Amino acid sequence: MRQSIEKAFPQVVTGGCLEIEVAPGFELFDNPAHPQRCFIRRNPEQDRHFLVRNPFRKPIHFLAIDKCVLNDDADTHCDCALFDEQTFCFIEMKDAGVRTRKSHRKTAYQQLKSTILLFRDRDVFQKTTEIEAIISFASKSGYPARTSSSADAALMFEIECNAKLLEGNEKEFT
Repeated sequence: MRQSIEKAFPQVVTGGCLEIEVAPGFELFDNPAHPQRCFIRRNPEQDRHFLVRNPFRKPIHFLAIDKCVLNDDADTHCDCALFDEQTFCFIEMKDAGVRTRKSHRKTAYQQLKSTILLFRDRDVFQKTTEIEAIISFASKSGYPARTSSSADAALMFEIECNAKLLEGNEKEFT
């Protein structure tokens, strides 16, 4: 998949947008300072927004999408993605309190959807690739049981994007 990403988005090669990590666990953070994009957390003083578990130490690719692969002049898009040879996982991180979570969830839904459809249009995925999209609320550790409206949104997302819509602050690659 790496080659198809580099072909579809040549700026990945020169922009430092793609990294490989094999650690059993690592974290991502969405940097609020310039250049305002996602990174793999390398410094303990950096915020933690998303945990990646990699118990088998497989090569996991990290792709910074917002402000790296795509700029603000592009249509709405998500923050970053993680992938291995089987799974491609798009992530949109939101720092939202309880009162703003609903509107942030709707925005994240659209950002993830437009990014997945763009990557599909550019033939990034293989036929067997499992595609996931995660809405991550950085300020929230636990998630309530899925409501009927969120279940409906997940089903609609599956129909529109052929991808699984999830909510959480971590991803495990097995």
